[in-house]
Amino acid sequence: MGNSSTTGTALALVWGLCCCLSGAFATTDFNVALGKTAFQTSTLNGMHGPGVASLAVDGITNIYMNYGTATCTHTQEETDPSWWVDLGRSYMIDRVVIFNRMDCCSERLNPFNIHIGDSDQVSENPRCGGDHQILVTKPTVSIQCRWMAGRYVGFRLTGPSRILTLCEVQVITEPCQVGDGASYRGTVSVTRTGKTCQRWDRLFPHVHSKLFEHPSSELEENYCRNPDGEPGVWCFTEDPSVRFELCEVPVCALSVCDNGALFHPFGRCDGRDDCGDNSDEKNCDCSYLHDKGASYRGRGNQQHFCQYWTSQYPHAHNHTPEAYPSAGLERKYCRNPDGKDRPWCYTNNATIRWMYCDDVFACDELPTSCFFTNDKGRTYTGHINRAGDRLCQRWDSQSPHSHPHTPHAHPDAGLEENFCRNPDNKDRPWCYTTDGTETWGYCDVTECPERCAA
Repeated sequence: MGNSSTTGTALALVWGLCCCLSGAFATTDFNVALGKTAFQTSTLNGMHGPGVASLAVDGITNIYMNYGTATCTHTQEETDPSWWVDLGRSYMIDRVVIFNRMDCCSERLNPFNIHIGDSDQVSENPRCGGDHQILVTKPTVSIQCRWMAGRYVGFRLTGPSRILTLCEVQVITEPCQVGDGASYRGTVSVTRTGKTCQRWDRLFPHVHSKLFEHPSSELEENYCRNPDGEPGVWCFTEDPSVRFELCEVPVCALSVCDNGALFHPFGRCDGRDDCGDNSDEKNCDCSYLHDKGASYRGRGNQQHFCQYWTSQYPHAHNHTPEAYPSAGLERKYCRNPDGKDRPWCYTNNATIRWMYCDDVFACDELPTSCFFTNDKGRTYTGHINRAGDRLCQRWDSQSPHSHPHTPHAHPDAGLEENFCRNPDNKDRPWCYTTDGTETWGYCDVTECPERCAA
């Protein structure tokens, strides 16, 4: 992003054209389906003309079919008709907006399914929710598909003798950046240090030609973008002394489940099975010595001192999500992409390039005589079985106290025998007691000494 040498004549032309273009861009949601290539399983050439697939992504939201002028798609009557759009690359989707035909036949769309994924075969992609319905008196409906990702967004009507008609489809993206942010179309307009972004169609205080060098990058308003392969989204600033800076836009890089499905990285280790095989909840609290923590996918970030893996500030580096796509380099969590002794991160301190993470402990060395305060004893594996002077009740027993914390409900919590554990994130290890008058109590397990950073 060096200084551009531009002649006075060229500057005048650029300035004039920029002024003409200002205000010509959308300022809110970003519809990544607009003008993209669309397909459908069949096309009816009726009295309104051919109802081709592209009519649903032409930007025209007319919901009435005028005689001789097709404004909506129209398949033939068939079994399981489908329509889909190729977005050109994988996006993290926020919602899908449908404009339904209203001059007749508005009930034809019900029920419908939405599929989002990277296969051009609609039914092979994951569904957004179940069977959707639209009120026949309502021209539009917005379906939330948050955290779903894919290159193709498709509609499918199931069953025989169905006709699929769509007047317009809008695919709205998540307000986060995937990878280096080249596809980001959000509205953040300040840098990570709080500086206001310069409008892309303005040449003051910083002269540039990005608007014309990258016409497909949608350089609208003064929104953060990444048209030229920087580590993340950025902008020119309104500060004459600072030409450009990266913006603080969260990363929504796609993560892959063990079963091949995709999930949003913010859903990792949140206690919910987003993958269907629980692989997004693996390796959340500790790292394994046998692989030096390469499989660790927890949220340790060295007391918030870590630099974002997608950032080159304050330390330039080559450990990016693109260079190590399987290393789980999400946000600024501790990882081990290159075979160091254990998880580590670059720091946000310009004088300390990187450091090991002492808030990520080893699964292979779980404590038996004390508990770590940073995980409230969830990894304690000792044999203390008393809460004060009361003997602990077995976890697989419902007497004298009925409870939900069984080994079956918490298979990874180590609920063996009647040993003190912490399956539900209380302050420290605890247990149900065998005293019918005292349901549960904390155990006298000592705290492990604080460990020093390597």
